[in-house]
Amino acid sequence: MTGNLQRRLREHNASKVTSTTKHRPWRIDTALAFRNHDKATDFEKYLKSHSGRVFASKHF
Repeated sequence: MTGNLQRRLREHNASKVTSTTKHRPWRIDTALAFRNHDKATDFEKYLKSHSGRVFASKHF
């Protein structure tokens, strides 16, 4: 999660995030905005669940 999506994307593509370096270049296909951090965290956790992965494969 980030408050500045463009900066975060630049960091990933500039190899500043070691865990994502080998998967470059990154691009944004879908971005979601939430009113607060808790809702964003809950949705991220849901997407990592089995039903969340099914949801994501159908909608993203």
